[in-house]
Amino acid sequence: MDAALVARGLARGLHVAASLSVYGAALSHACIAPVALRRASAEVAAHVVGCIRDVIRLGLGIAIAAGAIWLVLEAIYITGGERLAERVAVLGPVLYETNFGHLLAIRLALLVLATAVFGRGCSGGRTIASAGLAGAAVVLQAWLGHGAAMGDTEGHLLLASLALHLLAAGAWLGGLAPLLIIAGALPHAASHTAASRFSILGTACVLVLAATTLLQGWYLVGGISGLFDTAYGRVALAKLAFFVVLLGFASANRFRLVPALITANASAAQTQIRGSILVEALVGLLVIVLAGILLNLSPNMSMVTGS
Repeated sequence: MDAALVARGLARGLHVAASLSVYGAALSHACIAPVALRRASAEVAAHVVGCIRDVIRLGLGIAIAAGAIWLVLEAIYITGGERLAERVAVLGPVLYETNFGHLLAIRLALLVLATAVFGRGCSGGRTIASAGLAGAAVVLQAWLGHGAAMGDTEGHLLLASLALHLLAAGAWLGGLAPLLIIAGALPHAASHTAASRFSILGTACVLVLAATTLLQGWYLVGGISGLFDTAYGRVALAKLAFFVVLLGFASANRFRLVPALITANASAAQTQIRGSILVEALVGLLVIVLAGILLNLSPNMSMVTGS
C-alpha cells in the first residue's frame, strides 16, 4: 500500500467515525439516556445532555474537516494533478460533478441538519429526528462501497449489507461516548440502568455486524488465501482481529462490570467500566479507520465473478 492510499483511507475513516459518532450520540440520547436521567437531579441531567450535545457538535466538526481533507486527496487521486494550482482547480468539479462529491456534500448537509435539529437536546421528538437524519447520512456512505460499484444482484446485496453494517457500528461504537458520560456523571444504579439497556442494543448490533462481516468477506476477500495473499485480505484480517478485541471488552462490560454496578463493589466497578468504555472507543476508532483503508483497496473479486 502506498502512502497516498493510506492517507485517503485515514481521511475517509475519520470522516466515517465522526459521522457514526453524531448518529450514535443522538440515538443514545433518544433511547438510552432518558431512562437513566429520570434518576438524576435537574442539574446533573442538564450536564449530561450538554456533554452529549458537545459530542455531536465535535463529531460534526471532525466530519467536516476530515471530509474536506478526503475531498482534496480524492481530487488529487482522480485527476492526477501535480501542481498546487491544478489540485485546487479540480476541487469544484470533483465536488459538483462526481458521485463521490455529491454524496459527500449530501452527507455533510444531513449531519449539519441533524446537529441543528438536535438543538439543546431537550425535545425527545427532535432528538429522534436528529438520529434519523444522521442515520441517513451514515447509510449514504454505503453508496461509495464496493457493492454500489458492482451494480448487479451481488452488488445490491453488498450495498444493503454495508448500510446495515454502518448503522449497527454507529449505534454501538457511536454510543460509547454518551455511555461514558453517563457512567461518569450518574449514580451507580442509574449507570447500571443505562449500561444494561446499552448492552441489549450492543448485542443486537454485534449480531448484525458479525452477519454482515461474514457476507462481505465471503464475496470480497476471495477465500482463505485471499486473507494472506492480498493487501485487501490482510487489512480485513487486521480489522477482524481488532473487532474480536472489541467483543472481548463488550463481553467483560456486560457480564462482569455492569452487574457489579449494583453490588457492594459498585464504586470500583464504575471506575473500571469507564476505563473499559474508553479503551473500547479507541479500539473502535481504529477498526473504523481500517475500514476506511479497506474501502479504498481493490477486493479479490474471484468469489464474485467466478473467475
